[in-house]
Amino acid sequence: MPFDHGEWGPTGEWAGPGGWPGGWDQPPFVPGRPPQDPRQLIRYLEPVAQHGLRQLQAGVDPLHVMRQVAAMGYLVGTGYTPYQAIQTVEQWEQMGFLP
Repeated sequence: MPFDHGEWGPTGEWAGPGGWPGGWDQPPFVPGRPPQDPRQLIRYLEPVAQHGLRQLQAGVDPLHVMRQVAAMGYLVGTGYTPYQAIQTVEQWEQMGFLP
């Protein structure tokens, strides 16, 4: 089941095709190589950061949220889109892989 992105799903400049080369299916940088403009990576990770903030606001243990966000950031760095990373880590959580 796909992750529900709620109100913060892709809109405006985050809407995909036209926002980044290749849309949301391809990251705007080469995995494993730092982007020429680090601000690009920070903006690309915004959905992951917003997910973590929502988890904290919902009362989830901060250490658990930190683990989730770290895992999501790692996955994005290996080539996952932010939404693929969120879905993957949420699945890991449901499977009991995250303490």
